[in-house]
Amino acid sequence: MQVIGIAGTAKNTGKTTTTASIISQWQAPRALAVTSIGYDGESRDNVTGLPKPRLHLPAGALVVTAEKCLGAGSARLENLEKTELATPLGRLVISRVRQGGLAVLAGPNSLSALKFCISRLRGLGTKLLLVDGALGRLAPMAAADGLVLATGAARSRDLKRLAQETGAFAALLNLPRAEEPQEPALRLGSMLVEEDGREYAQAARGYRTVVFAGVAEQKPLARFLEGLSSAPALVFADPTKLLFSADLVETAALLRGYRTRGGRVGVVNPLPLKGVTVNPFFPDFNEADYCYAPGYVDALALHEAVARSVSVPVVDVIRQGGEELAKILDLE
Repeated sequence: MQVIGIAGTAKNTGKTTTTASIISQWQAPRALAVTSIGYDGESRDNVTGLPKPRLHLPAGALVVTAEKCLGAGSARLENLEKTELATPLGRLVISRVRQGGLAVLAGPNSLSALKFCISRLRGLGTKLLLVDGALGRLAPMAAADGLVLATGAARSRDLKRLAQETGAFAALLNLPRAEEPQEPALRLGSMLVEEDGREYAQAARGYRTVVFAGVAEQKPLARFLEGLSSAPALVFADPTKLLFSADLVETAALLRGYRTRGGRVGVVNPLPLKGVTVNPFFPDFNEADYCYAPGYVDALALHEAVARSVSVPVVDVIRQGGEELAKILDLE
């Protein structure tokens, strides 16, 4: 079974449109499953009031969502299993779509919960699981086989900065799988404040490998690297632990510089970036009437800027359709 995460870098960057494009290309609905690690399916953005695209699930597909979302869409669902996994909207339920329609998703919100759902869906014959997510809640995505990143003008209308940031995402997501830790190895948790970085650099003296189980913020990471007296191999649990940084461009630059100096950096559980989708839309706020209206940057300029910054394929699903995504993901 292939598990693909679709993550948006901000609201309105095209995550739902990307997911819908993949669904449209999948030819075996009964072997398809869809869930979300957040909440997805509202018809209008709760901040801007603008219409939002919604997911239409075909008959035969499987869906994992919370109890209180089961009747919120137009799709008719047959419940197959009510799990013991709790969410703010009730326990998670695995259902079969009996009549195609719109669905509201609120799925597993932890890595362990997503892994449980994956095991259940595999037993039901699923060949492709799509996991809808967002940048602020990516931790469960460590269970996926790969990620499609949806970005665009709603993240930033500064195309140069957006391209730099997308390149940083790609660099961090595509860190190589770590080799077996060379002993002696120092095992640490998270680096959240600058003092953590200073203390950990002192503690790392004499170690050949430093293994981080938790999140590494940019500023403490900088202090850590500055304070090292040698170049131990750095091992992170998975790439999502580096994506909570306040400055992803600087975080990627720090690790690139460390590798240039001969240091090794890797992850225990890789989450390779399969492709990037770009969306020229942004909600344009009008100060005169305090309302939002649809705004757009130049679609070709956006595509070209992001494509130059990454080595993976970049797709504008509105202009190019879902066929390009299907090729990238090798959908059968």
